[in-house]
Amino acid sequence: MFGLYKVMTTKGEIHFIGRYRRDLETNNWHYYEKENGTVIHFRKEHIVWIDGDCINNIIENKKGEK
Repeated sequence: MFGLYKVMTTKGEIHFIGRYRRDLETNNWHYYEKENGTVIHFRKEHIVWIDGDCINNIIENKKGEK
């Protein structure tokens, strides 16, 4: 499920419609898939805050970690 994300980084704020891709996450990077299929990534140390997603999606992502 896609939702509106607002990601504040040390360089500025980025808005997009997409979803978090926990399956692609690495030690240093967070990955998001935009609704057009483009994958974008953010270095974890550059993220200040993220506004987006809903609790149901977060729970579903957690289930995929097991």
